[in-house]
Amino acid sequence: MDGLAWLSNSETNTSLSPLAAEMLRMYLRGAKDPALISKVGQAIQKSKTFAALRDHLINNLQAKYARANQAPPSIQVLKTAQRLIDDYRETGPNGKPRKIYFDQDGLQPVIGGVTKLEAESVEITATPNGFRFKLLLRLGDSYDFQNSRDGEYDRFRKELARLFQSGQRTAFWKEYLGAFYGFHKGLDSGNAFASFMYAVETGGCFRPVDWDVLLPVEGTVERATIPQPLSDPTMRLNLA
Repeated sequence: MDGLAWLSNSETNTSLSPLAAEMLRMYLRGAKDPALISKVGQAIQKSKTFAALRDHLINNLQAKYARANQAPPSIQVLKTAQRLIDDYRETGPNGKPRKIYFDQDGLQPVIGGVTKLEAESVEITATPNGFRFKLLLRLGDSYDFQNSRDGEYDRFRKELARLFQSGQRTAFWKEYLGAFYGFHKGLDSGNAFASFMYAVETGGCFRPVDWDVLLPVEGTVERATIPQPLSDPTMRLNLA
């Protein structure tokens, strides 16, 4: 029996949210599901993580172009947006590069984070007092289990991979189930399941599935009003 047949005849016994379960099934099938990826995009749009990025872009674009006499060329706004994205990723709250994770939004089991984050296109519409913009961002990643980890989690998943690849089935299941049911200090059931999937993926049973989605960021830039000099003669200074 090959590794894939062995896995398909066994139960992993993990609990996932409906969206996380659908993403896992897509991964197991080895092919992108456009309808599912669209649902993931809708979940990302509602997240606090995406809202923080959206506010960063809107606020900084408004500040940069508030004194423009006319709507700027779209290519200029697009390049500015990409620079703002790069700056956002390079400098996090602690001064270190910011990783775009969705753990605070409950999406960590679905997509983890994103490595692709690009300003793809922008539409500019002039208004009497400035302009409106609709920016499209492309977010994407590879759905896999070979992400960067350290500590006991990383040691455990590599040991599972060694057992799987060497055909030590009894030892493999003993280690996995022990961790899944809480008998391995420092690991929870989620860590155990991810380690299980890491082991079978590195063992050649599955391959990463790339995905990406386009999400809009819309805003309005209003031309700043420059204060005019006072013209009331009663306000003139008396220098006599």
